[in-house]
Amino acid sequence: MGATGDSIDSAIDLPDGRPCVSIPLPQRCILQNHTMTTHLTADLDANYDLFLDRVLETNVVWALKDDEGWAICPSNEYECDIYVVWSDEAYAKQHCKDEWSSYSPVEISLESFLEDWLPGMEEDGYLVGVQFNSELEGLEVEPSKLGVDLSG
Repeated sequence: MGATGDSIDSAIDLPDGRPCVSIPLPQRCILQNHTMTTHLTADLDANYDLFLDRVLETNVVWALKDDEGWAICPSNEYECDIYVVWSDEAYAKQHCKDEWSSYSPVEISLESFLEDWLPGMEEDGYLVGVQFNSELEGLEVEPSKLGVDLSG
């Protein structure tokens, strides 16, 4: 992956102690002839739309995994846990620090995500945290809704 621009420090201190990004990152990355900024905005709907566009373009979803399993976190809105996913490895990698420092981004094919992951999450009562930004904010959606949005 190529990079342009100077590095930035995207450290954010959250009052409730949730993990946050505090690593130097390139301002822009080139991914498969697509330029992306390495930060997601506070506009959660725009981040969600970006997720849909990129996943439909690349047929890949990214999540975090370590030796003990997949990264999940408590919902910001509901009494349940969520699986957090991103459209690009660079977005996922930004969260591999603090309590998620042992995790690494893992690629999931869109086919597997639609056929296996989302139905399993729905059955087990999880939500999907889509394209969480550096403040661990993003839309939390029902797996079935995300499946519909990714199917067409």
